[in-house]
Amino acid sequence: MSTSSVLFKVSLIVILAILSGCAPAGADAISTATPEATRTFPTPDAQSTDVPSSDTPFIVYHRSGGFDGGDDTWVIAPDGQVTYTGRGTKESRQLSSAQTDSLLAAVRAADFMSLDESYVPDNTCCDRFLYEITITLDGQTKTVSTLDAAPDQPERLTQLIDALNAALQ
Repeated sequence: MSTSSVLFKVSLIVILAILSGCAPAGADAISTATPEATRTFPTPDAQSTDVPSSDTPFIVYHRSGGFDGGDDTWVIAPDGQVTYTGRGTKESRQLSSAQTDSLLAAVRAADFMSLDESYVPDNTCCDRFLYEITITLDGQTKTVSTLDAAPDQPERLTQLIDALNAALQ
């Protein structure tokens, strides 16, 4: 087989792989977003010893998708202890009290409990992050999902995501 034939076939495969990421929602194409029914990430429940009582702040931040098809989860305890799971690793670290206070202020500024449960549009194309945030605060637990550049996503939710990314990166 000639070099130009091999290059042509490799180029064709790369182009098809790139285009498959832009298929409309529901198409039989490779997708970076995990289907709702198969997502697995930590959520607060009464049986877990890692979950504080329901009257203390607790955040589970799950980010998936993007160009590289990432799948990252951060569990943030009220004391600032962070457990990260993703990219085949599990790591722990401690946020400073200033970082923890800043995150709590961002949650309150977002008026998180009043947000809709989902801001995920019908068309989830292409290479955008899906964010799922579960927060337990003041005796209530709520999960909100959104996608990068979702047309109806409130600015206060965008600011919360920015605060989470800044604290956890």
